[in-house]
Amino acid sequence: MKKLVNIFCSLAVAVFSLSTAGLLYGQELHFTHFNKEDNALAYNSINTIFEDSRGYVWIGTHKGLSRYDGVRFKNYDKSALGLASDFVSAICEDQSGNLWIGTDKGATLYRYDLDYFIPSDTLSPGDDNISEKVYIIRTDSRGVVWLGTREDGLYKYDPVSGKLEHVRLTDSSVENVYRVEPDKAEGLFVYTYCDNIYRYSPDSGLSLLLPDNESYFAGDDIEGLVNAPGGLLYVASKRHGLCAVNLRSGDIKTLYRLPQGHRPLSLFFLDNRWLWMGSSCGLLRYDTAIGSGTILSSDSSDSFSLSGDQVTSVCSGPTNRLWVGTLHNGLNMFDPGRNVFRRVYRTSSAESLHGVSVRNFTEDKNHIVWVATEKSGLFQYNPATTELLRYRTPKIIPQVLTSLCSEEDYLWIGAMNGIYKYSPKSGAVKVYNTFGIEESESDNRVITFFRSSNGELLAGTTAGVVKYDRAKDSFVIVPGLAGLAVENIGEDMSGDLWLASYASGLFRYDPKTAAVKKVYPLSGM
Repeated sequence: MKKLVNIFCSLAVAVFSLSTAGLLYGQELHFTHFNKEDNALAYNSINTIFEDSRGYVWIGTHKGLSRYDGVRFKNYDKSALGLASDFVSAICEDQSGNLWIGTDKGATLYRYDLDYFIPSDTLSPGDDNISEKVYIIRTDSRGVVWLGTREDGLYKYDPVSGKLEHVRLTDSSVENVYRVEPDKAEGLFVYTYCDNIYRYSPDSGLSLLLPDNESYFAGDDIEGLVNAPGGLLYVASKRHGLCAVNLRSGDIKTLYRLPQGHRPLSLFFLDNRWLWMGSSCGLLRYDTAIGSGTILSSDSSDSFSLSGDQVTSVCSGPTNRLWVGTLHNGLNMFDPGRNVFRRVYRTSSAESLHGVSVRNFTEDKNHIVWVATEKSGLFQYNPATTELLRYRTPKIIPQVLTSLCSEEDYLWIGAMNGIYKYSPKSGAVKVYNTFGIEESESDNRVITFFRSSNGELLAGTTAGVVKYDRAKDSFVIVPGLAGLAVENIGEDMSGDLWLASYASGLFRYDPKTAAVKKVYPLSGM
């Protein structure tokens, strides 16, 4: 049986999970929150997030651009951007590692080598300047940067010529290019605002994506396009929800419909498997491998849930962290390298754990975890089923518990008035409240249990360290350790015991010779 360390916590039980990846792809994600008030984020209303190839996270907000280096935020306003606005709506990295930043009044290019922003009008020949809102920025396989704008249509930046040019679409009425997604070679998927989804190529211009089913996306509001392996185009649609379009056959499959009255706000594809769709009711996590999705939402009783339900942006990058932006509630981050705990706030019968103070854990031979609490008695957790139940012990066992130890078919339970040996199988209880010294009846609070490598069971109490005599079925004070209130016990490789006491320091005990040595603090210190 594993030795479990004393853990003092409140409000919830934290259960360790061995699978890091399982948290990202399993049932629960626990988020760290960042906002303007506590973390100096530029603003709490987020439009877009991008993690670049260097691991920096860029956050476009309603009032400024933030860059997060893993420790702190650096903010850029409109004067730094060199534009008339710092309402940042789009971010993308080009093949040189520089960043394109779109706002509601033009675009700017961030040069890493210069640590400087270059407004796009310096890259445009003639009158081809972007003055309206930039909805979307994408790069294709050739390194060409594409920018979809409001009223000004489509732009492209050619890294070979170093020029930003206005793309003259075949249909001159197309002005609002809301979503762009690179296709093969020089092609694009283009969604024009409240119109339809098209394919674009420099040779043939615009053509409907679904000419035989033109009305399906006509007049729809599309908030995301993802060109995926296997000839699929994933679409985040207000009308139809999350959809998959088979580009070979033209067939459309609805993967997930949001609750009535809600709409998608963003779409991100991770590891060629996971679709993350931000919406007005939370974050949809959809597994394309099994065809199933769940919505993660904000929960006021869970401080590790999403900070808000209106999810405007999702991204991940080299650090493998998942970043989630919200409309009014700041930034969320899930780090699979840190978050390896499953937090439990209610029992399986929906009983709240608010205010429950956990004192100790032990795992029995059947891998059931028993939890001792300060005022709420005993709980039982089954890792196989993830069920947490309040365990109803016989009335003789108090609700104020201090420590636990499992041995064969028994639980050793420490309390304020002694030790209880309890059999969950039969319900039998035996009480040990005298430890063989005169004052023990009035001073027998049990602080901790410890089982040594040779099988001896010890308990740290306010009367001293006691040892279980199996032949006599009783506890007796360990010679030399009477009156020492020991809060924790450990064993080194030589078999010596190390005793952490309350207010008296650290001691080393040799069971073979019964020698006790005070290690810290030394006399005179």
